[in-house]
Amino acid sequence: MGTLIVLAIIVVIGYLVSLRLHPWHACRRCRGRGHHAGAVFKYATRACTSCGGNGRRARLGVRVFHGGRQVWGERAPAAVAEERGKNLGR
Repeated sequence: MGTLIVLAIIVVIGYLVSLRLHPWHACRRCRGRGHHAGAVFKYATRACTSCGGNGRRARLGVRVFHGGRQVWGERAPAAVAEERGKNLGR
């Protein structure tokens, strides 16, 4: 019984670490592309309403445990986006 509890604790800690390192998964609705093709005109596209057009969605554990806070896996992309904004004179 004690080993089962220790194993469960290790699994939970591993899951929380994986949420920190990999907070995103591909959007199921657009399959990670970020857009949908038109029904009549196949060349026409529109942004995916589920993921907002970026092709990624936060994993369930990130939404539950971290709320809206930034996690470790988002720091580098956020810094790059901020730097791009500075370079463009915004």
